[in-house]
Amino acid sequence: YRVYLFGIFGGGTVLWISSSVNDASVAAGTLADVSSHGPAVLGVLAALAMSAGLRGGSHGGPLALEAADVTHVMLAPIDRRHALMRPSVQRVRSALSTGVGAGAVAGQLAGRRLPGSLVAWAAGGALYGATVALLWVGAALVAHTTRLPRWLATAVGLAVVAWQGAAVAWHVSGPADTAGSLGLWGWRQHPMDLTATVVAAAALGVGLLMLGRISVDALARRSSLVAQLRFAVTMQDLRTVILLRRQLNQEHTRHRPWLRLGGGGAQRMGFTHSLWRRGWFGLLRFPLPRILRMTALAVAVGVLQAAAAKGTTPALVGAALAAFVLGLEVMEPLSQEVDQADRADGLPLERGELLMRHLAAPAVALAPFAVIAGLAAVVSLGAEYIAATAILAYPTVLA
Repeated sequence: YRVYLFGIFGGGTVLWISSSVNDASVAAGTLADVSSHGPAVLGVLAALAMSAGLRGGSHGGPLALEAADVTHVMLAPIDRRHALMRPSVQRVRSALSTGVGAGAVAGQLAGRRLPGSLVAWAAGGALYGATVALLWVGAALVAHTTRLPRWLATAVGLAVVAWQGAAVAWHVSGPADTAGSLGLWGWRQHPMDLTATVVAAAALGVGLLMLGRISVDALARRSSLVAQLRFAVTMQDLRTVILLRRQLNQEHTRHRPWLRLGGGGAQRMGFTHSLWRRGWFGLLRFPLPRILRMTALAVAVGVLQAAAAKGTTPALVGAALAAFVLGLEVMEPLSQEVDQADRADGLPLERGELLMRHLAAPAVALAPFAVIAGLAAVVSLGAEYIAATAILAYPTVLA
């Protein structure tokens, strides 16, 4: 019932907001660029979905059952594949609904500036979103049921993303070009693009056929974490949600920092210096996956800001969301202080001032990501925008 209400009113709201944004149609030169580079660029999202699916599957995903089902149903003398088919279909249905909805919204936004009807663009976007969702679920199921080692899943995922990134940068054929080309079906249709959907559906079919190889230990671990995650979402506890997501991904801080800080006696350090060092002690232990995720978010901020500068006003929403998540990732010193609030109760310092000083190290740590976002914007816009980008990149990311 709530889903239907959200679909009706949420869809109506999206259409109303979209119709209120009166962006001009793209020029002929831009249209040629979209036709030439659009499939490779959209293919990056499909490659990222596949990479995320492989990594998630190697970590025990994508299924998460109730604890009672894991304890009683999975250990009962019945066919495990039969018992897991229903939750698997539910997981696929959930992923498809998300992919189709997001793709349709993005498609009808693109259709307001590109040739073709809004209905065709929404349908093409929905097909593209469904293919990306199937790639994610299928890759996760195959990685889990084949017991793919984590290092191999990470290596394969990075190789696919790097190859697709090279397709964007140097205009070579990429592994996800056909999937990306589906996103342009509102304008033109190439039947060969359906091979991406067929491959994604085949991967999903293989994963469903091998459900009997699902690890019970992984299901038990994920059922506990997902139950906590749902409760945290219900209570709108964003910090707990982030921590639980990291546990689901088995993401741990480094035992050794990337760089070692010099010594400093506690007797001669003031509060500001102590908090500065404490912040960097945490930031320098970020694991490589988190740094790569933050880099991808910075690139997304730059590309979406460039799209907004080119006239696609709704891209500002995506840029704001990507920058918000980037901020959540880097504010670890402040988050640790909030997690252990009782430790600061004995300090002769106002709590608000203490928390503000914890923002110094994260603010500086965002500088290289501002450079990455600026480079992505310049590549998208052209060299003539270097000056404006240099002025705006760091304040935008910092905000």
